[in-house]
Amino acid sequence: MDLVKSYCRNLQSTVVNFMDFDMVFVKCMQSTICIPIMQHTLIGDKSDPLGRAHAALLVAMSLPRSLPLNVIWSTFILKIIENSRQEVVKFLPTAVVTIMAAPSSRQVLRRLCQFGAFILTRFGFWNCFTMLMLFAERADVKRKPDIQVPYLYFDMGASVLCASFMSFGVKRRWFALGAAIQLAISTYASYIGEQVHYSDWLKVRMYSRTLAIIGGFLVLASGAGEVYRQKHRTRSLQSTGQVFIGVYLICMVYSLQHSKEDRMAYLNHIPGGEITLMLLVVLFGVLALAFLSGCYIRLASQILAVVLPLILLFIDGNLGYWHNTRHVEFWNQLKLLGHNVGIFGAVLILATDG
Repeated sequence: MDLVKSYCRNLQSTVVNFMDFDMVFVKCMQSTICIPIMQHTLIGDKSDPLGRAHAALLVAMSLPRSLPLNVIWSTFILKIIENSRQEVVKFLPTAVVTIMAAPSSRQVLRRLCQFGAFILTRFGFWNCFTMLMLFAERADVKRKPDIQVPYLYFDMGASVLCASFMSFGVKRRWFALGAAIQLAISTYASYIGEQVHYSDWLKVRMYSRTLAIIGGFLVLASGAGEVYRQKHRTRSLQSTGQVFIGVYLICMVYSLQHSKEDRMAYLNHIPGGEITLMLLVVLFGVLALAFLSGCYIRLASQILAVVLPLILLFIDGNLGYWHNTRHVEFWNQLKLLGHNVGIFGAVLILATDG
């Protein structure tokens, strides 16, 4: 009862102006809400059935609807056009019950999109934390950090600043673009600094994931993932971000074919051996083509959103293999795992709002 009353209040304050709210609520409890809506609306000509149908359409659009409700509201409007009060009174309780029964698929997609944006906007905090722990681990054995110390503080400060503003939703597009630029400069400074030597296969893993995170920030900067979008999204930024994620998938294909370390990580955990591994190579190759070409982005993102959690759990989460067998620094592996979590957030955004 309270839910129906709140619906009426929303309608009173937004779409339809009622002359007598209490009477509308009483009528609603009698399953005849359609009649007072049509009688007390200030929209259209009260003697015109089409005008009444237009008002009913506005009312229907303001209520949460699942996919089957499209048919329900269409039938409801047709009944009003036919001006058959008896038919509408019989039909409306079914529509009201259906509205209250289950959340709409649009709401589910919106929640998933918000979850993806939540993950991606908080990536900067995890990245800075793992970097600090990694450099502290290296200090014990007197190894240098990736970036020289004076510049490292500025880099982390910029990362935390961008992540904070993105998390609070303040100028998210601008700070997402700033986070992408900051991460690109940081990676370039680390690459040209050459203070730490990495194996070639580890460089591919590190830089490809960083490139995908930059692509995710560009997708976020384009306006994708916004619940209430006030400006048109920037398609060029989104396309560029998709290309970066496509390059990351190409690097995964390369690693699975030419890196003994990556191949063994997959072969130890997937059934089927080499055949399954080749199927994964084909899958990542097809997904890479989809992201690079811009075709079937939503479908490709949905598939990748299903595959990535499995990779996180069984491949990246195998810390014993990477740390003990392949001698990847513990916090560096956790940093790479966080990169894949951030990529998963970007893919969720594209899968729901691509």
